[in-house]
Amino acid sequence: MRKFFLLLTISTLGCIGENQSSLTVSGEIYIKLIDVYGSMYGMPRDDIENALDKIRTGVGKDSLSSSELEVRNYYEYLAQENLIDQPHFKMKTKKGKIINVFTSEEEYSKLKPNLENLDRDKEKIVVKVKGKKMKKGIFYAQDIVSIEKLKGKTDWTK
Repeated sequence: MRKFFLLLTISTLGCIGENQSSLTVSGEIYIKLIDVYGSMYGMPRDDIENALDKIRTGVGKDSLSSSELEVRNYYEYLAQENLIDQPHFKMKTKKGKIINVFTSEEEYSKLKPNLENLDRDKEKIVVKVKGKKMKKGIFYAQDIVSIEKLKGKTDWTK
């Protein structure tokens, strides 16, 4: 009987911890044509390693401007979290914040056809994802829960 209660307690605590770290976020796809805060998705692995070496060993941190240091830290973080070569998209949340949403290739394949055929002047895509907040402005979607293409205009910037 004690073993049963111990297993029940461990199972319950495991579920509570899982629910606390899992968030559901929804918003609209946001397009940024020139974006230094992306990923190296689709690049050959050798090119990714070469770029990361240049980021890590290039100019010293002391001689970088604050914006250059921010970009450097961003890519170092992506590499550390194994997100550097993962697909991603930008989402404008209901609160108006723009976030980078990273996901697996499998999950991204749910969204990709909608992005390829998007008429940004006549349509918008509303996405609901479930996952975890990694860092300010970075979210990892373990599951793309829903995708809706609606009439409207997609927000975008150059």
